[in-house]
Amino acid sequence: MHGKSVLILLSLVLQLAGLGMAPAAPVSPAAASLTIYADALASGWDDWSWGGVTRSFASTSFVHDGSTAISVQYTGGWSGLQIGTNTPPSTSAANTLEFWISGGSSGGQAVRVTVGSTCASASKDLTLANAWVKVTLSLAGLGNPASIQSVTWFNPTDHAQPVFYVDNVVLTTVALTPPAVLIGPALSVDAAAGRHTISPYIYGMNFPDESLAAELHLPLQRWGGNSTTRYNYLNDISNRASDWYFENIPGEKSNPATLPDGSDADLFIEQGLRTGAQTLLTVPLIGWTPKNQPAGSTARICGFSASKYGSQQSTDPWAPDCGNGVASSGSDITGNNPTDTSTAITPAFDQDWMRYLIGKYGASGSGGVRFYDLDNEPMLWNSTHRDVHPQPTSYDELRDRTVSYASAIKAVDPGALTLGPVLWGWTAYFYSAKDEVPNTEWWNHPIDRLAHGNTPFVEWYLKQMQSYQQQHGQRILDFLDLHYYPQSFDSVSNTAGDDATQQMRLRSTRSLWDPTYVDESWINDTVNLLPRMHAWVDTDYPGTRLAISEYS
Repeated sequence: MHGKSVLILLSLVLQLAGLGMAPAAPVSPAAASLTIYADALASGWDDWSWGGVTRSFASTSFVHDGSTAISVQYTGGWSGLQIGTNTPPSTSAANTLEFWISGGSSGGQAVRVTVGSTCASASKDLTLANAWVKVTLSLAGLGNPASIQSVTWFNPTDHAQPVFYVDNVVLTTVALTPPAVLIGPALSVDAAAGRHTISPYIYGMNFPDESLAAELHLPLQRWGGNSTTRYNYLNDISNRASDWYFENIPGEKSNPATLPDGSDADLFIEQGLRTGAQTLLTVPLIGWTPKNQPAGSTARICGFSASKYGSQQSTDPWAPDCGNGVASSGSDITGNNPTDTSTAITPAFDQDWMRYLIGKYGASGSGGVRFYDLDNEPMLWNSTHRDVHPQPTSYDELRDRTVSYASAIKAVDPGALTLGPVLWGWTAYFYSAKDEVPNTEWWNHPIDRLAHGNTPFVEWYLKQMQSYQQQHGQRILDFLDLHYYPQSFDSVSNTAGDDATQQMRLRSTRSLWDPTYVDESWINDTVNLLPRMHAWVDTDYPGTRLAISEYS
């Protein structure tokens, strides 16, 4: 993931509840609607689905109206049915998405429906019944509805789900009822109670706008996300992985004639120097980096060339030979060649990059880069970066890569501070990707975790880092770094959402600190994240500091 807020050494969270909200102005109904699906996809709308999802746009099994409906089955987690258009609709008066949905003969499926425009999105979480139900999703606050580009039915779980059905998908206009003004309880803060020093780096952002960073006096900026797992500072090329057709994409601002000087990474570090923000730089552990573009070639290099690996469910509209790695049959393409896009690297690659940066900006103690993230969300490599790392990451692999690369970083700059294991979210705190065997109830028999004493992954990882220090007399992990995204609503939306979403957003912060709060999502457990992280560190590797380097 990328472009989200970052919290470093987070030790204080304020819960704000029951804030008053001014009512929105009602919208008068208008005779404007646009059909996206009714027996077939409307002209201009296409199948943009991704991941483990099987679908048919002409199913006759369960039909709400007309002769056919869309049948959808998630064959794997974090997948989605997506209908999209490159020519956004002209119905500028539309303020609501309407559709009918049925859980078929089973029901109980968890589905997140999202409408996306060019700059924002609106979402709603559903638990399906085994009957047809009409769903409406307000697009208020989405911006000009004429910019709507996609509708997605997303699987927000890590496992397969039974088939369900969608029908009669329409953008339309309805009268909106203003929300009631809420009067919340009084909030009092005792500033003298429980005082302690807060790190100057507690607040930061991923890829901040420079003017905003300067205005906020931002203390820390992060170069991170999926594209940084495979970034080559020598040619200023990153691979966008499953985010965008596994393509190698050159930097936007650099001059190829001067590289590695003036790369996008250099310019990012220099922005931090101008605004007074320390840089948290992601360095690769995956073992691959984008190769050079052939001289004179303008063709986009990608992991799943359609001409080489066959037709695929989706291809880049601007580079039609680059596919999403899912064959037309619906199965993931396997056996591709990693060297189509990438060159194998070792820890020496990271060391050479550090030596280059130290030569240009100084070491960590003299104005240079101080913080190094040990890659990004490695327990998703077999999904996000499956063109080069199709095998799921295991307990042992991530420990071994951490030891190899983190010790190499410390060898070049002993004062540099490392952060790991940079996990994506809840299940990765307790299991490895190797545990998550598709289409099984793997959590009842997690093979990798059981092979490691049934110890939750983060606890095991910290014990391994402590063991290394005891054996070698050197700390190679300075921060326990986890990512956290609220799962009970669309946490990355650019819109406020309806009244229920706003209240859910406020309550969701309790998952960071409240041991009594059961998370209102598929997690359905007491997350209690910050106290949990403190307890892990206190028990398994005392002295390790805390970081949440992606949070929304």
